[in-house]
Amino acid sequence: MDLQKNFLDFLSNKIGSTIGYNLISSTNNYVYLLKTNQGVYVLKVYTNKGVHHDIENFVRKTIGDYHFFRPLIFLDDSQELFPFSFALFAYIEGKTLRQLIQSGEIKLYNLTDIAKQIADFIKMISSYEMNGCGYLKPDGTSSHESWLTFLFDYQTKTVVDLLNASIDPQYCRELYAFLVNNFSSFQAINKFFLIPIDLNFDNFLITSDGKVVVLDAGGGASGPMLFSLGEFVGHSYTTQLCSDFLSNFSLTPGEKKIVHFYAMLMNMNVLAFIVRYKLSPLNEAKPWGNQTTFLDLIEQNYQICRG
Repeated sequence: MDLQKNFLDFLSNKIGSTIGYNLISSTNNYVYLLKTNQGVYVLKVYTNKGVHHDIENFVRKTIGDYHFFRPLIFLDDSQELFPFSFALFAYIEGKTLRQLIQSGEIKLYNLTDIAKQIADFIKMISSYEMNGCGYLKPDGTSSHESWLTFLFDYQTKTVVDLLNASIDPQYCRELYAFLVNNFSSFQAINKFFLIPIDLNFDNFLITSDGKVVVLDAGGGASGPMLFSLGEFVGHSYTTQLCSDFLSNFSLTPGEKKIVHFYAMLMNMNVLAFIVRYKLSPLNEAKPWGNQTTFLDLIEQNYQICRG
Protein backbone atom coordinates (compact mmCIF):
# COMPACT_ATOMS: atom_id res chain seq x y z
CA MET A 1 0.00 0.00 0.00
CA ASP A 2 1.44 3.36 -1.04
CA LEU A 3 0.78 6.35 1.19
CA GLN A 4 -0.98 8.98 -0.88
CA LYS A 5 0.12 12.63 -0.79
CA ASN A 6 -3.18 13.88 0.64
CA PHE A 7 -2.85 11.42 3.51
CA LEU A 8 0.76 12.42 4.20
CA ASP A 9 -0.29 16.06 4.08
CA PHE A 10 -2.95 15.32 6.69
CA LEU A 11 -0.38 13.61 8.94
CA SER A 12 2.04 16.52 8.55
CA ASN A 13 -0.34 18.68 10.57
CA LYS A 14 0.26 16.36 13.51
CA ILE A 15 3.87 15.18 13.18
CA GLY A 16 5.58 17.47 10.66
CA SER A 17 6.49 17.06 7.01
CA THR A 18 7.41 13.52 5.95
CA ILE A 19 11.05 13.07 4.95
CA GLY A 20 10.69 9.36 4.21
CA TYR A 21 8.88 6.19 5.21
CA ASN A 22 9.23 2.44 4.90
CA LEU A 23 6.92 -0.51 5.37
CA ILE A 24 8.03 -2.62 8.34
CA SER A 25 5.14 -5.12 8.51
CA SER A 26 2.25 -6.25 6.34
CA THR A 27 1.26 -9.53 8.01
CA ASN A 28 -2.11 -8.45 9.40
CA ASN A 29 -1.98 -4.67 8.96
CA TYR A 30 0.28 -2.23 7.14
CA VAL A 31 2.78 -0.78 9.61
CA TYR A 32 5.12 2.03 8.54
CA LEU A 33 8.05 3.81 10.12
CA LEU A 34 7.73 7.50 9.30
CA LYS A 35 10.59 9.99 9.50
CA THR A 36 9.54 13.63 9.60
CA ASN A 37 11.21 16.95 10.29
CA GLN A 38 9.93 16.61 13.88
CA GLY A 39 11.03 13.04 14.64
CA VAL A 40 10.24 9.36 14.02
CA TYR A 41 6.75 7.84 14.28
CA VAL A 42 4.88 4.60 13.69
CA LEU A 43 1.80 4.51 11.45
CA LYS A 44 -0.57 1.55 11.43
CA VAL A 45 -3.20 1.18 8.68
CA TYR A 46 -5.73 -1.48 9.65
CA THR A 47 -6.74 -4.09 7.09
CA ASN A 48 -8.17 -6.93 9.24
CA LYS A 49 -6.39 -9.52 7.13
CA GLY A 50 -5.99 -11.80 10.16
CA VAL A 51 -8.22 -14.56 11.51
CA HIS A 52 -9.99 -12.16 13.83
CA HIS A 53 -10.69 -8.44 13.82
CA ASP A 54 -7.96 -6.08 14.95
CA ILE A 55 -9.39 -4.26 17.99
CA GLU A 56 -6.48 -1.96 18.83
CA ASN A 57 -8.55 1.18 18.48
CA PHE A 58 -11.21 -0.26 20.79
CA VAL A 59 -8.55 -1.27 23.33
CA ARG A 60 -6.90 2.15 23.28
CA LYS A 61 -10.22 3.97 23.57
CA THR A 62 -11.20 1.71 26.48
CA ILE A 63 -7.92 1.75 28.39
CA GLY A 64 -6.28 5.01 27.36
CA ASP A 65 -2.59 5.82 27.02
CA TYR A 66 -1.26 3.22 29.44
CA HIS A 67 2.48 2.92 30.01
CA PHE A 68 2.63 -0.55 28.41
CA PHE A 69 1.72 0.99 25.06
CA ARG A 70 3.45 3.31 22.65
CA PRO A 71 2.04 6.83 23.17
CA LEU A 72 -0.94 7.32 20.86
CA ILE A 73 -0.87 10.53 18.85
CA PHE A 74 -3.99 10.12 16.75
CA LEU A 75 -6.42 7.42 15.69
CA ASP A 76 -9.41 7.39 13.38
CA ASP A 77 -11.65 4.41 12.70
CA SER A 78 -14.63 6.37 11.34
CA GLN A 79 -13.40 6.00 7.73
CA GLU A 80 -14.85 9.45 7.11
CA LEU A 81 -11.52 11.23 6.69
CA PHE A 82 -10.04 8.41 4.58
CA PRO A 83 -11.47 5.05 3.41
CA PHE A 84 -9.50 3.09 6.02
CA SER A 85 -8.86 3.06 9.76
CA PHE A 86 -5.45 4.12 11.03
CA ALA A 87 -3.49 5.09 14.12
CA LEU A 88 -0.34 7.11 14.67
CA PHE A 89 2.08 6.35 17.51
CA ALA A 90 5.28 7.74 18.95
CA TYR A 91 8.34 5.64 18.10
CA ILE A 92 10.15 3.91 20.96
CA GLU A 93 13.69 2.59 20.56
CA GLY A 94 14.35 -1.00 21.59
CA LYS A 95 14.48 -4.63 20.47
CA THR A 96 11.79 -7.27 20.55
CA LEU A 97 11.97 -10.09 23.04
CA ARG A 98 12.43 -12.45 20.11
CA GLN A 99 15.45 -10.48 18.83
CA LEU A 100 17.07 -10.39 22.27
CA ILE A 101 16.63 -14.12 22.81
CA GLN A 102 17.88 -15.09 19.36
CA SER A 103 20.92 -12.80 19.59
CA GLY A 104 21.77 -13.86 23.15
CA GLU A 105 21.47 -10.28 24.40
CA ILE A 106 18.65 -11.33 26.72
CA LYS A 107 21.30 -12.30 29.29
CA LEU A 108 21.95 -8.59 29.77
CA TYR A 109 18.39 -8.09 31.07
CA ASN A 110 16.49 -9.14 34.18
CA LEU A 111 14.26 -11.90 32.84
CA THR A 112 12.27 -12.18 36.06
CA ASP A 113 11.38 -8.49 35.88
CA ILE A 114 10.42 -8.76 32.19
CA ALA A 115 8.13 -11.71 33.00
CA LYS A 116 6.52 -9.73 35.82
CA GLN A 117 5.84 -6.78 33.52
CA ILE A 118 4.15 -9.07 30.98
CA ALA A 119 2.07 -10.61 33.79
CA ASP A 120 1.12 -7.13 35.04
CA PHE A 121 0.09 -6.14 31.52
CA ILE A 122 -2.28 -9.12 31.28
CA LYS A 123 -3.70 -8.41 34.75
CA MET A 124 -4.30 -4.78 33.82
CA ILE A 125 -6.04 -5.54 30.51
CA SER A 126 -8.11 -8.32 32.08
CA SER A 127 -9.60 -6.01 34.69
CA TYR A 128 -12.04 -4.62 32.10
CA GLU A 129 -15.30 -6.58 32.20
CA MET A 130 -17.09 -7.28 28.91
CA ASN A 131 -20.51 -8.37 27.69
CA GLY A 132 -20.41 -11.70 25.90
CA CYS A 133 -17.29 -13.61 24.96
CA GLY A 134 -15.16 -14.80 22.07
CA TYR A 135 -13.75 -12.74 19.24
CA LEU A 136 -14.49 -9.03 19.25
CA LYS A 137 -15.48 -6.72 16.45
CA PRO A 138 -13.73 -3.32 16.22
CA ASP A 139 -16.57 -1.76 18.24
CA GLY A 140 -16.16 -4.29 21.07
CA THR A 141 -19.16 -6.48 20.16
CA SER A 142 -18.52 -10.13 21.05
CA SER A 143 -19.08 -13.19 18.87
CA HIS A 144 -20.54 -15.59 21.49
CA GLU A 145 -22.64 -15.72 24.64
CA SER A 146 -21.26 -19.06 25.88
CA TRP A 147 -17.55 -19.61 26.53
CA LEU A 148 -17.86 -23.36 25.98
CA THR A 149 -19.57 -22.82 22.63
CA PHE A 150 -16.82 -20.42 21.60
CA LEU A 151 -14.12 -22.97 22.47
CA PHE A 152 -15.80 -25.65 20.35
CA ASP A 153 -16.30 -23.23 17.45
CA TYR A 154 -12.79 -21.84 17.86
CA GLN A 155 -11.20 -25.26 17.34
CA THR A 156 -13.31 -26.79 14.59
CA LYS A 157 -11.36 -25.44 11.59
CA THR A 158 -8.07 -26.03 13.41
CA VAL A 159 -8.85 -29.72 13.98
CA VAL A 160 -9.98 -30.26 10.39
CA ASP A 161 -6.84 -28.63 8.98
CA LEU A 162 -4.53 -30.60 11.29
CA LEU A 163 -6.22 -33.93 10.57
CA ASN A 164 -5.87 -33.22 6.85
CA ALA A 165 -2.16 -32.59 7.53
CA SER A 166 -1.88 -36.00 9.24
CA ILE A 167 -1.19 -34.76 12.77
CA ASP A 168 -1.56 -37.46 15.42
CA PRO A 169 -5.38 -37.65 15.83
CA GLN A 170 -4.91 -38.47 19.51
CA TYR A 171 -4.29 -34.78 20.24
CA CYS A 172 -7.55 -33.80 18.54
CA ARG A 173 -9.46 -36.49 20.43
CA GLU A 174 -7.97 -35.43 23.74
CA LEU A 175 -8.73 -31.78 23.06
CA TYR A 176 -12.44 -32.52 22.76
CA ALA A 177 -12.29 -35.05 25.59
CA PHE A 178 -10.90 -32.40 27.92
CA LEU A 179 -13.72 -30.03 27.02
CA VAL A 180 -16.34 -32.74 27.55
CA ASN A 181 -14.82 -34.03 30.79
CA ASN A 182 -14.68 -30.48 32.18
CA PHE A 183 -18.01 -29.45 30.68
CA SER A 184 -19.43 -28.09 33.96
CA SER A 185 -16.38 -25.95 34.72
CA PHE A 186 -16.31 -24.35 31.28
CA GLN A 187 -20.09 -23.97 31.18
CA ALA A 188 -20.02 -22.15 34.53
CA ILE A 189 -17.77 -19.36 33.22
CA ASN A 190 -20.11 -16.38 32.92
CA LYS A 191 -17.89 -13.37 33.66
CA PHE A 192 -15.80 -12.19 30.77
CA PHE A 193 -12.97 -9.71 30.49
CA LEU A 194 -10.91 -8.00 27.81
CA ILE A 195 -7.99 -10.38 27.27
CA PRO A 196 -4.91 -10.09 25.01
CA ILE A 197 -4.38 -13.07 22.72
CA ASP A 198 -1.39 -12.02 20.63
CA LEU A 199 1.43 -12.72 23.07
CA ASN A 200 4.26 -14.02 20.93
CA PHE A 201 7.80 -12.83 21.67
CA ASP A 202 7.78 -10.50 18.67
CA ASN A 203 5.00 -8.43 20.20
CA PHE A 204 7.04 -7.27 23.20
CA LEU A 205 9.60 -4.50 22.74
CA ILE A 206 12.26 -4.22 25.45
CA THR A 207 13.87 -0.82 25.91
CA SER A 208 17.51 -0.38 26.94
CA ASP A 209 16.44 0.09 30.57
CA GLY A 210 14.32 -3.09 30.57
CA LYS A 211 10.87 -1.57 30.12
CA VAL A 212 8.33 -3.78 28.33
CA VAL A 213 6.28 -2.12 25.57
CA VAL A 214 3.43 -3.99 23.86
CA LEU A 215 3.75 -3.32 20.13
CA ASP A 216 0.34 -4.57 19.01
CA ALA A 217 -2.71 -4.32 21.25
CA GLY A 218 -5.04 -5.35 18.43
CA GLY A 219 -5.07 -9.08 19.17
CA GLY A 220 -7.76 -9.36 21.80
CA ALA A 221 -10.87 -11.25 22.79
CA SER A 222 -13.41 -11.46 25.59
CA GLY A 223 -13.08 -14.32 28.06
CA PRO A 224 -11.40 -15.47 31.28
CA MET A 225 -7.88 -14.27 32.07
CA LEU A 226 -6.61 -17.87 32.18
CA PHE A 227 -7.00 -17.94 28.40
CA SER A 228 -4.36 -15.20 28.07
CA LEU A 229 -2.08 -17.08 30.45
CA GLY A 230 -2.42 -20.15 28.25
CA GLU A 231 -1.64 -18.07 25.17
CA PHE A 232 1.65 -16.86 26.66
CA VAL A 233 2.52 -20.29 28.08
CA GLY A 234 1.97 -21.76 24.62
CA HIS A 235 4.77 -19.54 23.30
CA SER A 236 7.10 -19.74 26.29
CA TYR A 237 6.73 -23.18 27.89
CA THR A 238 10.04 -24.98 28.57
CA THR A 239 11.82 -21.61 28.99
CA GLN A 240 12.74 -19.70 32.15
CA LEU A 241 10.49 -16.89 31.00
CA CYS A 242 7.46 -19.18 31.36
CA SER A 243 8.21 -20.26 34.93
CA ASP A 244 9.01 -16.68 35.94
CA PHE A 245 5.77 -15.55 34.32
CA LEU A 246 3.57 -18.13 36.06
CA SER A 247 5.12 -17.30 39.44
CA ASN A 248 3.16 -14.02 39.30
CA PHE A 249 -0.17 -15.87 39.57
CA SER A 250 -1.58 -17.91 42.45
CA LEU A 251 -3.04 -20.79 40.46
CA THR A 252 -4.76 -23.84 41.88
CA PRO A 253 -3.80 -27.27 40.44
CA GLY A 254 -7.06 -27.23 38.47
CA GLU A 255 -6.35 -23.78 37.07
CA LYS A 256 -2.85 -24.87 36.04
CA LYS A 257 -4.37 -27.71 34.00
CA ILE A 258 -6.74 -25.25 32.34
CA VAL A 259 -3.83 -22.92 31.49
CA HIS A 260 -1.90 -25.77 29.87
CA PHE A 261 -5.05 -26.84 28.01
CA TYR A 262 -5.35 -23.32 26.57
CA ALA A 263 -1.63 -23.46 25.72
CA MET A 264 -2.26 -26.67 23.82
CA LEU A 265 -5.10 -24.98 21.93
CA MET A 266 -2.78 -22.11 20.99
CA ASN A 267 -0.06 -24.50 19.81
CA MET A 268 -2.55 -26.37 17.63
CA ASN A 269 -4.00 -23.15 16.21
CA VAL A 270 -0.56 -21.90 15.19
CA LEU A 271 0.22 -25.25 13.54
CA ALA A 272 -3.06 -25.05 11.63
CA PHE A 273 -2.08 -21.56 10.44
CA ILE A 274 1.26 -22.96 9.26
CA VAL A 275 -0.57 -25.74 7.43
CA ARG A 276 -2.94 -23.33 5.66
CA TYR A 277 -0.15 -21.11 4.38
CA LYS A 278 2.51 -23.83 3.94
CA LEU A 279 5.00 -21.83 6.00
CA SER A 280 7.27 -24.67 7.18
CA PRO A 281 7.30 -28.42 7.83
CA LEU A 282 5.13 -29.20 10.88
CA ASN A 283 7.83 -31.17 12.66
CA GLU A 284 10.22 -28.21 12.49
CA ALA A 285 7.90 -25.32 13.42
CA LYS A 286 8.73 -23.57 16.71
CA PRO A 287 7.44 -20.48 18.54
CA TRP A 288 9.67 -17.46 17.93
CA GLY A 289 12.43 -17.43 20.55
CA ASN A 290 11.68 -20.97 21.80
CA GLN A 291 13.77 -23.99 20.83
CA THR A 292 10.98 -26.50 21.49
CA THR A 293 8.82 -27.45 18.50
CA PHE A 294 5.08 -26.92 18.54
CA LEU A 295 4.55 -30.68 18.29
CA ASP A 296 6.66 -31.25 21.41
CA LEU A 297 4.89 -28.41 23.22
CA ILE A 298 1.51 -29.94 22.36
CA GLU A 299 2.66 -33.26 23.79
CA GLN A 300 4.02 -31.74 26.98
CA ASN A 301 0.96 -29.57 27.58
CA TYR A 302 -1.24 -32.56 26.85
CA GLN A 303 0.55 -34.66 29.50
CA ILE A 304 -0.04 -31.92 32.10
CA CYS A 305 -3.73 -31.69 31.16
CA ARG A 306 -4.29 -35.41 31.63
CA GLY A 307 -2.12 -35.72 34.75
